Amino acid sequence: MNTSNKKIKVMYIVFEFPQLSQTYIKNEIEALVDFAEINVISLAPANLAYENYHSFTLLSKLKDIVEKIREFDPDVLHSHWINMTPIMNKISLLTGIPYTIRAHSFDVLGQPSILSSLRQLINTFRLKPVFGGFSPNNVSKIINMDNCLGVLSFPFTRKILNDSGVKQSKIFDCFPVISRDIFLNVDANGTSIMNVGACIPKKKMENFIDLSLLVPDRNFNLYSIGYQTEKIAAYNQAHGSPVNILDVVQPELMPAEYKKHQWLVYTADKLYNTVGWPMALAEAQASGVGVCLPNLRPDLNDYIGGAGVLYDSVEQLADIIRQDVPKSIRDLGFEVSKKSDIKKHINMLLSIWRNK
Repeated sequence: MNTSNKKIKVMYIVFEFPQLSQTYIKNEIEALVDFAEINVISLAPANLAYENYHSFTLLSKLKDIVEKIREFDPDVLHSHWINMTPIMNKISLLTGIPYTIRAHSFDVLGQPSILSSLRQLINTFRLKPVFGGFSPNNVSKIINMDNCLGVLSFPFTRKILNDSGVKQSKIFDCFPVISRDIFLNVDANGTSIMNVGACIPKKKMENFIDLSLLVPDRNFNLYSIGYQTEKIAAYNQAHGSPVNILDVVQPELMPAEYKKHQWLVYTADKLYNTVGWPMALAEAQASGVGVCLPNLRPDLNDYIGGAGVLYDSVEQLADIIRQDVPKSIRDLGFEVSKKSDIKKHINMLLSIWRNK
């Protein structure tokens, strides 16, 4: 077992890397490099890749993954999304290496379906996580096994995980992970309105275009990442192209993009209700941008910490975003964003690994 003054060896096994909509993995790896020797395996190619990424190996066959792990001889395995748990458990048992998982939102908030357990069994052999119909109920028994060292998850999900059968001792409360230092900027912001994220149905980015029609005197920018961007672009064009749908921006350039804006209006489909605590909100707060988030659940109050607006419909936002962000909200946002600073809680992950 490693001591605290020796670099721990960590093998990441993630579904798709280096995916632009998953920069939380990038943030985590960059915060760990001074403390850990890191190797990355991606099970599938990224849908839309960022440029400055940690070296990785693309492997889709179990025997190749096991061989790579034995060659690296890590102290611990690590992944993101708890619907990767069956795959991680299988690899862990074959190699004798324990693992950890960092959960997010869709994987904890998803609703179970009758077919999800069958899909999980089939997909585990194919080394693919289950998406539709997945819920923590599918994997609680696996998480409780000794070879799983624990799940890092947003504070509001502790009850959900525990009610699903996950032991309290396996759950570690943790805010989203952002590299706050690169976003922190107290200078004045521009006047535009922004939205950012993976262009998938649960984000319902059509609402952002609808809002732009209500506030034609503000400039609207949508940083839509991959997936169904063409569909949103067609919707925008059909409504007279009121929103600028921008080319992909690399993570290192995003701080300057945030500074062009007064408000971030995050959108989500209430029927899905799997949007959790988006890291973009903390990045925006650190950048002096006001944040607006759909009022999906009470826990969102805990995340924005009073430094933003929860809304029930975009129509409610029209008058708000016509004005600049109030100084009190902006100043509070700088403070609230500290809770998501990866530098403040990376030791939690290191402690779990070192005390295994």
